[in-house]
Amino acid sequence: MNPLDCIIVVAYLLGAVAIGIVSRGRQKNIDDYFTAGRGLGGRIGMILVGLSIAPISGLSLLSIPSVSYEHGFKMLAVALSMPVIWGILHYVFLPKFIRDDVRSSYDIIELQYGPGVRTLASIVFVALRVGWLAALVYAPTLTALTVLGLDASWFWPVNLAIGISCTIYTMLGGIRGVIVTDAVQTAMMLFGVAFVICYVTLQLPVGLPEALGSLRAAGQLPIADFSLDPSIPFTFWALFIGLTLTNLSSYMGDQMQLQRFLATGSPRAASRAFGLNVAGTLFNLSMLVTMGVLLRVWYLHYPDPSLPKAADRVLPYFVAHSLPPGISGLLMASVLAATMSAMTSGINALSGSLTNDF
Repeated sequence: MNPLDCIIVVAYLLGAVAIGIVSRGRQKNIDDYFTAGRGLGGRIGMILVGLSIAPISGLSLLSIPSVSYEHGFKMLAVALSMPVIWGILHYVFLPKFIRDDVRSSYDIIELQYGPGVRTLASIVFVALRVGWLAALVYAPTLTALTVLGLDASWFWPVNLAIGISCTIYTMLGGIRGVIVTDAVQTAMMLFGVAFVICYVTLQLPVGLPEALGSLRAAGQLPIADFSLDPSIPFTFWALFIGLTLTNLSSYMGDQMQLQRFLATGSPRAASRAFGLNVAGTLFNLSMLVTMGVLLRVWYLHYPDPSLPKAADRVLPYFVAHSLPPGISGLLMASVLAATMSAMTSGINALSGSLTNDF
């Protein structure tokens, strides 16, 4: 474990907590705490909300490069779903959802179907998010152990350090603190991924076009698969249809995203913030897919007999064995940034459901 990497990771954790607490703003009532008083409709507020809506989680940061390492550029099919989702939200959903008397999606459910259905929906959401949070922190913790060279006895200390850090500034900062730190963490994640992409590209013995050409010649760089066979994984149709429906359900029914829409105060501001999120998501996706493909290029030119065969273990192995000190810590901080931004969103949404619905 390199001391420089540890310093970077610890400094990031402390900095995230400090930013979340400092940016809490005024919290005179429950509306301020859970919707920022609907006061983030200005230009800066929309940018912050746009960067924080459905942030890339630590699981996504680890899984998308893994899929791309094995399946090339197929994941880019997701990009085509985002404009479709924006159109549905802009023209259909947001004008009906954002109202003065609505604090959560469950307010609307109660108006339509009564308090019993509202309570049942909230119970399902709480159960889903608790399980999701557990999985969300588990995978990045294992990655941290690999990157930092720690044995299994460090699992609970690292796990608790991430969870407690997130809980402290979420509790004190409210939704405003969460949104601000999410925006900062998204920028941190992008910086770390971009740095790794630049490092790999500069260290390759051949130019990037030639490297990609060699992958294509070896049949290891698939672009898209338009097969209608449902038994084939990661076809264009499976990704486009499946993730369009999945993301629509998240953006239209998940309290994590809906709190951010309400924080903007108007359908127009929410739509613009979501437009920024679409642009950010497409950029994030392209960066993560590129990193996964570059890992395949790297090990084509620098074979490693100890390289794990499972694709989801390649990125942690690469970070631990191929990146110099400092860059490993930077990428680990990026994984933590993605993890913490999603965790704080989940914690705040859980507290909102428990407070408003029970």
